[in-house]
Amino acid sequence: MACGGFPKAGERRSFSPEVWEGRPAKESHVPFFARLSGNKRLSGGTKGNFTREGRRIGLEDMVSHQKGRIFFIDALRGVCLLGIFAVNMLDFQMPYLYMNPLDAAETFADRAVYIFIDVFAQASFYPLFAFLFGYGMVLIGEKAETRGVNSRPVLTRRLAFLLLLGLLHAFFLWTGDILACYALCGFLLLPFLRRPGKKLLKTAGILYLVPNLLIAALTQLSGLAAKDLAEPEKAEKALHIYGNGSFLEITRYRVSEWAEIHHPWNLLVMLFMIFPFLLAGAGFAKEGRLAGGRRLFSYYRKRFAFALPAGLVLKTLPYWAGETAGNIYIQDAFGGPLLSMAFLAGLYLAVNSGYGKKVFAAFSCAGRMSLTNYLFQSLVCTTIFYGYGFSLYGKVSIAAAFSAVIALFAVQILISRLWLRRFSRGPAEWLWRRVYWTRGSRSAG
Repeated sequence: MACGGFPKAGERRSFSPEVWEGRPAKESHVPFFARLSGNKRLSGGTKGNFTREGRRIGLEDMVSHQKGRIFFIDALRGVCLLGIFAVNMLDFQMPYLYMNPLDAAETFADRAVYIFIDVFAQASFYPLFAFLFGYGMVLIGEKAETRGVNSRPVLTRRLAFLLLLGLLHAFFLWTGDILACYALCGFLLLPFLRRPGKKLLKTAGILYLVPNLLIAALTQLSGLAAKDLAEPEKAEKALHIYGNGSFLEITRYRVSEWAEIHHPWNLLVMLFMIFPFLLAGAGFAKEGRLAGGRRLFSYYRKRFAFALPAGLVLKTLPYWAGETAGNIYIQDAFGGPLLSMAFLAGLYLAVNSGYGKKVFAAFSCAGRMSLTNYLFQSLVCTTIFYGYGFSLYGKVSIAAAFSAVIALFAVQILISRLWLRRFSRGPAEWLWRRVYWTRGSRSAG
């Protein structure tokens, strides 16, 4: 069975609503204020917990054209996976954490590619991944309860495994890992899952806007320019170690760099930058705002018409109003989520109008295996750029690296399509699911 198609007669598809999130580059989830501090970068078991006002969420009205799969969610995850990969490639190939990539842009093509990534991808896709993670927690909790299983242990096992996987990924592959942070935010979300959808959305808005407006005002008042945040000594050290070090040397440096990035202040900033989007995703799931088909077209048209121009104005702010700390913070913290809203609304309209299903079928395959594909990206790119591999760190242009993103993602789509013809989920997704759906919970009901 080809990915994206209808099940054949007599064929059974299991429901597998694993909604995984990719992760941003280190700067994305701590857009700017963290750099000022020294870095850039259910109660379960009771039926009815996961309800919308007026009725329970039925799994049958969550599914699009595939039984047991939500095509729109898979396609959205696939698109986000590509956008996040483009941003993360900057960090795979150079000390992005400690420098302005435009300083390394030697040609017009390099500058054009970086500006394209900065405007359209940087800080524009991690909100969607966090959103999808919160959305998925509601779906999985609902599925557990329809089986008569206590949802809290299921979700706790899911988050614990993700936390462990994230730490292993950060220490042994790439310090830009975001899985561990998403897992921690997921634990914070557990007590909120009994709340109505509208309250979750209101809480998300307050928790995001209040601290970020305050931080934006403080960074504007600081008068700092972007160049003031460059750390050339750390950039030189990263170039030497990542470009020439052995696996052991690089691993030691990764651990120390990760500890520096994740000091308590930065973790607090991450809370305000990521957790509200998990709340929003859970709220959307309870409100059924991704499962309304054509009846929600007016809702999404209005949001697309507002979010796209507003997001572009803010995402280009440093280019027309000056590269100050405040402008860059506004660019990421407010322009990024607005473009996220535009991408979400635009893809919803495209997929549910029927025109976009064939176009985004390939993305849905990559999205169904997003955890596997994410780990694969880190494995391949660190092997290409780091000293224990081909030692190309700091030696590849931005334009060439972006071309590699497109080529590698095309290969991932092909592999995902071939894999999903034989198996229902990717290998990492299979292992993850085996952990949180224990034998008893899989057979219950």
